[in-house]
Amino acid sequence: MVPALSMYYADPEGNGVEIQVDAFGDWDKSKEWMWASREFAENAIGEFFDPDKLVAAREKGLSKDEIHQAARGGDYRPEKIPEDILLPEVY
Repeated sequence: MVPALSMYYADPEGNGVEIQVDAFGDWDKSKEWMWASREFAENAIGEFFDPDKLVAAREKGLSKDEIHQAARGGDYRPEKIPEDILLPEVY
């Protein structure tokens, strides 16, 4: 589990934009997981995913939790990871 599923874009002026969907549904649980989770400490960014693959999974009837877990496991990786992504800085 991770706190969110996020997509990053550059707007027409080159600013980074993040679109995020909460995965926990509870901010206290999310904060605790980020603080205490070895998984988060080892990989705060998570997995890259192809949005079309997530849509296809949903159309097959998978739940949001099933899709989120599979995305975290790398099941929806894109064929090629973009080289020019605007990710937030990891502190």
